[in-house]
Amino acid sequence: MSTIFTAHDRSDRRIGIKAFVAIAIAICVAVTAPLVAQKQLEMRLPGHIFGSSAEVRLLLFVEPHPDNRSLVVEADGENMFTSSHISLEGASEKRLHQVRFRSLLPGEYVVRATLRSGAGVRATIANRLVVAEF
Repeated sequence: MSTIFTAHDRSDRRIGIKAFVAIAIAICVAVTAPLVAQKQLEMRLPGHIFGSSAEVRLLLFVEPHPDNRSLVVEADGENMFTSSHISLEGASEKRLHQVRFRSLLPGEYVVRATLRSGAGVRATIANRLVVAEF
């Protein structure tokens, strides 16, 4: 027994294939959109091990946004805690910020940057570093 397709059947199949392709594309866009979106906050360290007399300089990249109000940077260690607070002016604020920590005591630290809006936390990023006695 063979199947005979009429012109009407083929157009229905084309509509079905087009709908399937459109749904597949929509799913791909929805899944990859967060991966393509720009990061709100990035942190760069020149290394992860520093001498006790070294200055630890962090570069922070904040994507300008009207809700950005402050950037809090903390170095939280076994024997020491220090932090820095930077006020931000929303979308008109510069993208690059630099924070320096001097005279950190030897030990392991979690360096955390928190981007805040008036309503709460917008983004957080953290890295580990070690200050060693050389």
